[in-house]
Amino acid sequence: AEAGGAGRRCGRGEWWGDDIRGRLLGPVGMGQYGTGVASLACASNMTVLATDPYRTTQEIGQRGATPVSLDELLTRCDIVSMHCPRTKETIGMIDASAFKAMKQGALFINTARGGIHDEAALAEALGSGRLGGAGLDLWQVDPPAADPPLPPAETAVAPPPAPAAPPAPPAP
Repeated sequence: AEAGGAGRRCGRGEWWGDDIRGRLLGPVGMGQYGTGVASLACASNMTVLATDPYRTTQEIGQRGATPVSLDELLTRCDIVSMHCPRTKETIGMIDASAFKAMKQGALFINTARGGIHDEAALAEALGSGRLGGAGLDLWQVDPPAADPPLPPAETAVAPPPAPAAPPAPPAP
C-alpha cells in the first residue's frame, strides 16, 4: 500500500498501531456517517463523545454517543472525526486554536468536506508533534495541489483523489 500519496511503500507490519479499546472518539456531526462511525467505535469498546448543532442531546444519545460541546470534544477525545456538511458555519471551524486545544497526540480524521479544517494549521500541528496523526480524504481544493501542506507520510495518510486512484481489481 502507498501511504500519504507520497509513493512510499509500506510493509504490512508498519501499519500495526495502538489498541483503540478504551479510547475516546469524538465525531463532529451525528448524521448517517457519524452515527455509523459511533456504532463501530462502540463495538470496539471505545467511548463516544459527539457534537452536532442540528441534533438534540437526546438524539445524539439515541445514536450511541454522549453529547458534549465542540470545545469539550476537542480537549477530551483521542480521535476527532469530522462528519459535518460544509456550510458557512463549518468552513474553517477546525483552525489553529482548535488544533492547539486538542489532546496531545490526538488523531484528526476528516472524511467530510474540504475546507472544514485549516490545512496549514493541521500541517503545523502535525509537524510540531502536537497531533499524533491525521487521516484525510479530501482537500480545500480538490484535487489538491501537487504539494499539499502536509508533513511526511509518517504522520498523515491521504489517499490520492478518486480519479487518480488505481482502478479496482476485477471481481473474482
